[in-house]
Amino acid sequence: MSNDPPARNLRLPPAGFNGVKIPRTRQPARNWFRVHLSQSPAICFALNTSHRFSHKECPYPFLYLAADIDTCLFERFGDKAYDQQKAIAQSLWQAHSVSAIRVPAAYVCDLTRATTLSALMVDLSALMHNDVASPQQW
Repeated sequence: MSNDPPARNLRLPPAGFNGVKIPRTRQPARNWFRVHLSQSPAICFALNTSHRFSHKECPYPFLYLAADIDTCLFERFGDKAYDQQKAIAQSLWQAHSVSAIRVPAAYVCDLTRATTLSALMVDLSALMHNDVASPQQW
């Protein structure tokens, strides 16, 4: 008998997902944060196929923001820090800035709400999967 834990199925969007009504949640106006190259503006929408939710057929560019600075720093430098034993090259660190961006009230698809996850049948492990092709399908 194998000691390996059982593998979970990777759940991707179901057939007909494009027709699903996406639940929306009102997000009040607030400051969000972004780590970006200092030479670039803080507000810059872009597509990048190495990012979790951008993909080559994406109809809209993205602006990645976080609710706190810690999350921004981890998202930008986490892999580098882990790969280099918790060290980030000083030149990389100094080439970046942290900006606060005031975002007006908006309606969003809040994937932190259980009712949203249930309505969309989203598997969070697929959204956080190491292979970005999986979250890009969502």
